[in-house]
Formats: sequence, C-alpha cells, structure tokens
Amino acid sequence: MKLFYYLIASIAFVLPLSISSAQEAISASGGNAEGTGGSVSFSAGQLFYMTHTGTNGSVSEGVQQPWEISVVTSVREAEGIILAVSAFPNPVTEQLTLRVDRYNPENLHFQLFDVNGRMVKAGIITGQETIIDMAGFTHATYLLRVMDKNKVIKTFRLIKL
Repeated sequence: MKLFYYLIASIAFVLPLSISSAQEAISASGGNAEGTGGSVSFSAGQLFYMTHTGTNGSVSEGVQQPWEISVVTSVREAEGIILAVSAFPNPVTEQLTLRVDRYNPENLHFQLFDVNGRMVKAGIITGQETIIDMAGFTHATYLLRVMDKNKVIKTFRLIKL
C-alpha cells in the first residue's frame, strides 16, 4: 500500500513537469564571451518576436533585449543657455553623479520619476557635482529631470541595476 502512495505522489509531481515548457528560441548562432572587463551573452538570428504596446508602455518578447540608454528630451526654451549636463554611470547601481558645467547651479534642482510618472525623489543641485543615492530603489528605468526654476533643462533616461 505504501508503494502505491509513492507511485501516485511521483506521478503527481512528474506529470506537471513533463507538460510545462521554458523559454525557447530558434536562433542561428549565439554564445558567451568573457574578458577582463566582464562577460556578455549574445544570440544572432532570432526568427520570431513580437512587441505588445499598451497605455503604460511596451514589452518586447524575445531571447535577449538590448539596454537602451539615451537622452530623452531637450527643450527649446533652454536654447540660449550654455549648459553641459551629464549623469553617470548609466546604468547606475548605488550612486548617480549629476554633473553641471558652464552654468550657475544656483536655481537648479532635479526630479526623479519612475516609469509610472510618480516622483520618487527630488533635490537641489548644490554645485558642479551632485551625488544622488539610488541604492534603495528597485531595478527599473527612471527619468531624471534637471530644472532651472520651472523650466525643464534636460531629461535623462536612467537604468537602475
């Protein structure tokens, strides 16, 4: 009788595993590359993929998706301002450095938004370099807006790892 219960328990656990599936891809080539700077995995020739778009954004299916790092906007109202603003490192893990050159940072401040448009952090830019602590934030994409009083100067798309 004990053998019968072991047989039923085995079938109950093995059957769902045999009909479940994992992520699959048909690609022409791929592999892993390692060096002193780190490692990367790659695939080439993915045959099928799809992009789903909704009101909150889009999701792309596929084996591997690229990280997109770009400056989102520049505002025409700030054309006369001689300003160099950079945010690094991007992707960020713990601390983000916001650097402002060739501009008086007296009235500058920043706002950090999540992908849902909620402001998660704000602060005053205190000098040429301002450190923004992002250690407590979840892994996601954020928008960093640099403002002079009420004018948007520059917006960055940041990736938190």
